[in-house]
Amino acid sequence: MFGRVLTIDLTKNKICRQQIRTDIQGRFLGGRGLNSFLLYRFLQPETEPLSPDNLLIISTGPLTGTQTPASSRFTVSAKSPETGILGDSNCGGFWGPMLRRSGFDTLIIKGKSIRPVYILIEESRIEILDGSEIWGKDTIETQKVLKKNHSGSEAICIGQAGENLVRFACIRTGLKSAAGRTGMGAVMGSKNLKAIVTRGYREVEVACPEKLEKERIDLTKKILERKVIHALAKYGTPYLVSILDAAQKLGTKNFQLSHFDQVDQISGEEFEATYSLRTVGCFGCPVRCRHVYDLDGETAEGPEFATIGCLGAKCGISDLRTILKANSLCNKYGLDTITTGSLIAWLIECVEKKMLAGAKVDPNLRWGNSDAVLGLIEKIAFREGIGNILAEGGLRAARKLNPKSEKYLVHVKGLPIEAVDVRWNMGFALGLAVASRGGDHLRNRPTLENLDLPMTLLEKIFGGIVSSNPLSCKGKPLMVKWAEELYAVTDSLGICRFVSLWNSPNLLGFEELATLYSLVTGCRCSGFDLANVGENIINVERMFNLREGITKRDDQLPLRFFESPIEGRKGNLTEAKMSSMLDEYYKLRGWTKKGIPKKATIAKLQADFDHMPVFV
Repeated sequence: MFGRVLTIDLTKNKICRQQIRTDIQGRFLGGRGLNSFLLYRFLQPETEPLSPDNLLIISTGPLTGTQTPASSRFTVSAKSPETGILGDSNCGGFWGPMLRRSGFDTLIIKGKSIRPVYILIEESRIEILDGSEIWGKDTIETQKVLKKNHSGSEAICIGQAGENLVRFACIRTGLKSAAGRTGMGAVMGSKNLKAIVTRGYREVEVACPEKLEKERIDLTKKILERKVIHALAKYGTPYLVSILDAAQKLGTKNFQLSHFDQVDQISGEEFEATYSLRTVGCFGCPVRCRHVYDLDGETAEGPEFATIGCLGAKCGISDLRTILKANSLCNKYGLDTITTGSLIAWLIECVEKKMLAGAKVDPNLRWGNSDAVLGLIEKIAFREGIGNILAEGGLRAARKLNPKSEKYLVHVKGLPIEAVDVRWNMGFALGLAVASRGGDHLRNRPTLENLDLPMTLLEKIFGGIVSSNPLSCKGKPLMVKWAEELYAVTDSLGICRFVSLWNSPNLLGFEELATLYSLVTGCRCSGFDLANVGENIINVERMFNLREGITKRDDQLPLRFFESPIEGRKGNLTEAKMSSMLDEYYKLRGWTKKGIPKKATIAKLQADFDHMPVFV
């Protein structure tokens, strides 16, 4: 059974158990899709993100916690304090499977406690407990206390950044896993909710266990044969650092450059040779892409490519030890490493351009200054000095310090872009512009655009003609549409997209995912059906954002990607190309020229988002 919902009202100290209707599950699955639908249905428009009225929704997927490969994922959603639109973040580790073992698939957290609390979910025992003992502790200390008090449990929690309502605070579990983007930790902190602890002993039931086990064995073999999986297993995502730099796509010094002269000092190869002790994986993962390292006697995990890119190359930091220290600080305090590094890089450029006269900024803040960068992380987490302004997020900080500085903030819809320069990839550029979370590389990143695949294979995958040339716009709207739907489905099923077609044309696509879904749930499903589910999810997310004020004008990249030459080159991206691709994308989506889903589009999907009954 899937769709078991636990609603907890922290204001009224009330707990309610409900069951999602099967037709809702069929249209949105679970995870991200279900969360987005529930937010659209039950969150009032223009709700203040840090008010008690915001909803915090946490959902696993129907594959989460099963023997399906890489099935650890869950999604946390709310209206974002950072961007003011749809906020969500996907997370791995072991907490999601433990939630399902405890007897629930979705949590809806409402209201605000009058004092710090944490929630304990242990099968028949559901309690809201006093959190004063752990309030003020970092995420690592918090989990240690909770594991001591509740042996055998798993916890998600916030650190001091979430408590202090830093608008890009994240939710953490384990040494590394994070629901990292869009400020879900701040929403949790605004509710005085420090942690959610789960402990369960029941196995997650599946409809066809023997057939699913055979499918798991076959798919695991298929996954482990791929070269990209070998790279991830050896280096983790940092393997991308040197590859992107060689292609002049590594955003450096706040995207003023696309190549970092000291890249060899911060590459995945350097990290693996110098610091990595071993690799570990999330629940059920055959890839094991997470590296364990020791820093000053403390065990830590990571970093990801995005962390090295944003806290390293973007800030001009070539000292790998500093990057690892910055990664550990962000993890402890519960900060999104992408936004943190991006805002520090933006601030350094503003200082360099003398745009912050009168602001109390460290005079030593400059490219490559390790102490200044580490000091800023502390200041942001505790809202001290200039950190208090940065803690409000990029757009608010720019408008407070100097509105003219906003032109140097590299973001989409208020969410800073990670460290890949998209001026040389038309599909990736369009994907960033239309992503429902904002400047998001994990909503629809068309990785296959970079693999020089035969056009016949691309046509087979995407269902139309798509150019294999990253500099060409031909077919890229179709590629982005397809990628959006695949990623929405993986996020909603509860499976890691590293084992999906995102990474390789020989990994899991809609058909393989449909087989897994059918074997787990007993509901017959085709790849075509799952693609339609992905379309449902994209449409409901668009409708949520339109309701919050997003328009076609927001589906745009920062001017820096069009106007600023890099090392004598402007790149292949132009506003005319973006406009043309955007129009084609809207047409493929069944949206108007203003980016609004047509009535016929919604009717075709048989999804009356506004009036569908939700619970049994």
